[in-house]
Amino acid sequence: MKKIFLFLLTILFTQNLFAQNNEIKTGNPAPEIALPAPDGQIITLSSLKGKLVLVDFWASWCPPCVKEQPVLKALYEKQSENVKAGKFEILGVSIDKNKENWEKTIKRFKIPWPQVSDLKFWKSPGYK
Repeated sequence: MKKIFLFLLTILFTQNLFAQNNEIKTGNPAPEIALPAPDGQIITLSSLKGKLVLVDFWASWCPPCVKEQPVLKALYEKQSENVKAGKFEILGVSIDKNKENWEKTIKRFKIPWPQVSDLKFWKSPGYK
């Protein structure tokens, strides 16, 4: 059952990935992301301009995404001097649809970097 779920999740993710017609190319500016944090404050990708930004698209219901959070936290801690110096940041962009689950996962892993989501699941403009 678990293998079937992961297989279906992979198919769904792959279909969404290939269905997008992005014109994002290496060296071009990233498209703007402007979504609310858990407290409702809008955070934009452009507000992080000048920093090396790792954008992590994830969801609390996605087992591989959740499994990766401790790895990202270790990276964030390793880069703590660069974070303090304003040279590095992670921006978590969740494609959740349940705010309570999203917030619980952030708290569970004690994620210190900015997190945003409009809770629109696959229909979020931040995901496209």
